[in-house]
Amino acid sequence: MKRRNVPGLVLLFILAAGFLVSCNKKESTLLKDLEKTENISGKSSTERIASIKKGLERYQKEADRTVKASAEIGIYYRMLGLEYMRLKMYAVALESFKKALHYYPENPVLFYYAGVCAGKTAQSKIKKDEKVLLFSEAAAYYKRAAEINSNYTAALFALAVLDVYEFNRPYDAVPLLERIVKKEPANTNAMFLLARADVMLGKNREAVDLYSKIVEGSGSEKVKNNARALRDSVLSGGGS
Repeated sequence: MKRRNVPGLVLLFILAAGFLVSCNKKESTLLKDLEKTENISGKSSTERIASIKKGLERYQKEADRTVKASAEIGIYYRMLGLEYMRLKMYAVALESFKKALHYYPENPVLFYYAGVCAGKTAQSKIKKDEKVLLFSEAAAYYKRAAEINSNYTAALFALAVLDVYEFNRPYDAVPLLERIVKKEPANTNAMFLLARADVMLGKNREAVDLYSKIVEGSGSEKVKNNARALRDSVLSGGGS
């Protein structure tokens, strides 16, 4: 993967933003011109229609340019966020994704990225209230991503991780993880987390069954050994 030039991306964004401002100024002038057509006296309907159509033709070009500029600004914010993520600068990456969402408010991937950055930023905080606030923000982003795309298993899994490890809400994680396992029967990460949630809820039999299923179905010896060890721990009363 080629390294992206962050200063270069920022410069491109500034140029795009400047272009949008310029378009807005031109649009304001055109609006005044169009408003004049509303007060034309002594002209026939045919003349008024022709005048309005002429104004619309001028407007259409400016509107097309404005829409294109807005779309490109959203893309640049997304690119900037990804570059910051690559550099593990999660707080500033989060701000970039928030701005990208202003242009693309129905993009589940942007919500997922924002959730990842919010969660990573939370881990760097010392104060508990700051951690809780950011983890809650991450959860909100993951939920929204899953609402937009109900099959977005990465968002469902990330939300379940927060429920199990940060919010101590295994009962909320279980249905999310069951949805993932139903859709992706070979998803051992979801099965491991579901087994842990089951143990937290006192459902040891269900956890043992899940670990046994992993042992039987996984093609990785490392994964099998981990599942065996956790299964033995639950059977001996040690939990997982």
